[in-house]
Amino acid sequence: AREQEVGKDEVEFPTSRVHSAPMVDISVLKHGNIGTLLDIQKSAADEIRKTTDSRTVSVVSAGVPAANTVEVSGTVLTDDGLNEAISILEDMELTVKWIVMRGRRFNDIRDWDLDPQTKAELRQKGVIKNYGTGGILLTSTMPLDEILVLPDEEIGKMPVREAVKTESVDRKTKFKTGWLIWSELGMGVTRPDICAKIKILG
Repeated sequence: AREQEVGKDEVEFPTSRVHSAPMVDISVLKHGNIGTLLDIQKSAADEIRKTTDSRTVSVVSAGVPAANTVEVSGTVLTDDGLNEAISILEDMELTVKWIVMRGRRFNDIRDWDLDPQTKAELRQKGVIKNYGTGGILLTSTMPLDEILVLPDEEIGKMPVREAVKTESVDRKTKFKTGWLIWSELGMGVTRPDICAKIKILG
């Protein structure tokens, strides 16, 4: 897929397909069980979203330059490590928008010496939504030993070559039928210099 902005160089990204192939029992269709069909639709959408999220995380992580990578020794995320990564963006006069991490990695933040208001929020809700200006985004697609720190600016493109399509599958069985739901898209980081990453070495 090609992306071009006025006055900028053309960039070409490799494209790939994301898909889901849900199957449904024929009796569900015969009896018009809408609830089951909606569950199948949600499951297919979740599968496509998780695949897209996983690829996005991989592409962004691979794009962060070594100079913008903060290494933390040990097995836990430290507030010093996160603050250092944030300062990389702040040195470029950028504001941090997202701090992306695995849910289990958030446990490390619970042990930090946080301000009283943040501690109260953590005690009441079990999670905090922000650290400084950055919103904390938890995703299971993030590696446990990495945290991404992303600015309030566009860092890349995700051109969609083929929007979501649905086709019936050929492999119908006596009791089941299904669909192939797919989309083709590209991903790429066009501004790796404004991204930061924390790598936990332990």
